Formats: sequence, C-alpha cells, structure tokens
Amino acid sequence: MLEHIKGGIELMKKTVFFFIVVVTLLLSVSFVSASQKNYEPGFNDEDVKVISLDDIKRGTVAHELIINQSSQQHNYLNDYGATLRYLGSGRLDGLGYTRTGQNVDTINTIMYLQQYDESRRLWVSIHTISNTLNNASYSQVTRSYSVPVGARYRLQVIHEATVGGQIERISTYSSVANTY
Repeated sequence: MLEHIKGGIELMKKTVFFFIVVVTLLLSVSFVSASQKNYEPGFNDEDVKVISLDDIKRGTVAHELIINQSSQQHNYLNDYGATLRYLGSGRLDGLGYTRTGQNVDTINTIMYLQQYDESRRLWVSIHTISNTLNNASYSQVTRSYSVPVGARYRLQVIHEATVGGQIERISTYSSVANTY
C-alpha cells in the first residue's frame, strides 16, 4: 500500500512539473509575440494611409492600389527589400533592391521617400527614384536625402518583374527613421 501511495505522489509530481513547463512555455510565447509589436505610443498603423505624389495628382489614394503586400507565391521575384538609415543632422540614406532568380524581360525598383504628416495622420511621398533594367536579374536604387528634422520618414519600395507581359509586383517598407 505504501508503494502505491509513493507511485501516486510521483505521478502527481510529474503532472505538476509538466503543468509548470506548459504554463511557462505559453507565457514565454505570449511575451515574445507581444514584444514583437514594437509600435510607438499613440501611433496606430490602422490610421496610416499612403499617398504618392502621382496619386495625389490623379486623385487616387495609393493604399487602395498597392499598400497591401502580396501573400501569393511569385515565380520570379525572390529577394527584395528597403532600408532607410538616419545619419543625423537631417541626413538619410535610402536603399531599395529587387532580385529575381533569372534574367527577366524587365526588372524595376521604385523607391518613395515618405514623410508622416501628423495633422492628416498619413504618409506622403516626397521623393521618388526608380531603376528599370531589361534582360537583368537585379535592380537597385540608392539615394541620400537632406530632410528637415523633427519628423518621421520611411521608404516604400515597389518591386516589379515582367516576363512575357506578366507583371509580378510587391511593395515593401523600411523601418521608420525618427529625426527628432
């Protein structure tokens, strides 16, 4: 009988230990997912709208056209990105690149420097640069900017590959550079 009680106690110890491990794992996963949302206080992404200068001229809001990043698989686009660095004193360095796994008819990288308009609560494109190449697999744009301090900036980069009249397109964003 004593051995039966000892066996029950061991089983309870194992059950409690298992429960503690599971709870610890769940809490750590919850903490990691919460820490990955690194937003600034009072800054809500749901309120952000992207408008390029061309779209303003046409009267079209860009977020209805291209702000959503594609979740589809691409046949040609396989590496792309956007990087914005703040160097201080109102100097920004921007880089956008697009890479395909093989030469395509046309590869295009379009980079928009955007400034956050606090009063309208939206991103506005203030500079645009692009690079279009034929029969190539890599396109890159780089640009240094001199901007007023006291604002937030980011890059939106459109990556395109055209093969036989079919266009693959995706939009990426850099991190936000605060020039305060």
